[in-house]
Order: sequence, then C-alpha cells, then structure tokens
Amino acid sequence: MNTIAFVIINVGVFIFCILLLGSISGIFSEKAGIINIAINGMIVFGALVYTVINYLIRVFGNSNEISMYYQLLLVPLCGIITALFALVFGYATIRLKSNQTITGYAVNILVFGITAIAFLIIKQRSGNISFATKELALESDITSSLKNLVSLKVFLTLLIVVLSFIALKYTRW
Repeated sequence: MNTIAFVIINVGVFIFCILLLGSISGIFSEKAGIINIAINGMIVFGALVYTVINYLIRVFGNSNEISMYYQLLLVPLCGIITALFALVFGYATIRLKSNQTITGYAVNILVFGITAIAFLIIKQRSGNISFATKELALESDITSSLKNLVSLKVFLTLLIVVLSFIALKYTRW
C-alpha cells in the first residue's frame, strides 16, 4: 500500500472513533430525555482541553516531545474537565428549564469562541501549534503501516461500545 492509503485509513479510524463516541453520547442523552445538540461543542471542548494541557506540559516541562504515556493521565483528566463543562449545559436545561435546543446552540458558539481565542493565544506565545505527543499505539507513524490502528483510542472506543451495548440491552433503562 502507498502512503496516501495508510494516511486515509488511519485518519478514517481516528474520525470514526470521535463520531462513534459522539453518537453514543447522543443515544444516552436521548434515553435521559435531553435533546443535546451541544455534543459537537463538548467534543471540541475536550480536544481544546487536551491541547491546552499538552501545551502547558511542553512549556513548563521544557520538552519538545511529550512521552506517549502522558495520554494515560491526560485522557481521563480531559474527560473529567469536559464533564464538568457539560454540567453548564445540564444546569441550564434541567435546573433553569431553558430551551434545550437554544442552550445547546449557545454552548456550541461559546466553545468555538473559547477555542478560537485559546488557539490565538497559544499561537502568539509559541509561534506555532504543535501536537508533539506521540500516540499510544504499536507504531505512531501513520504513513508507513497500519500498526497505528492498535492504539489506546481504538481500545477505549471499543470498550465504551461494548459497555454501552450491555447497559442499553440488559438493563431496564
């Protein structure tokens, strides 16, 4: 296979993982009776938190390349921070009884604004935006083989799919 095919397959799996996790979160939101159109904003916010923490580790750690094992700490930490941000949407829609569609749209606009400002600040301070973290996979080079498919993101996605299936199929919910 050539380099372009490897890149397309590896990037396709990456996007598949993101969209699948977003779809599963939509299923659980609908089961709970919430129309959550802010799922896209939550995904972008999680990516922003990961990028900012990665940037701060590089700046304060004086390292150009971060170990791939930092992902074992960063992924759950970013998930927790994103879940705390999701409480804003939950508080507005459940406690304040606001319109779910309008609140979701507002959260999306808020997140994209925060992301744009954060990227401008990072770009001004460092001159570029670098994603220097190696992926926790058998091989981090996406241009030469498919070993990148055996990675933390794929295992976590498949684990969440299986646990979601069990929760939806075998519980009263």
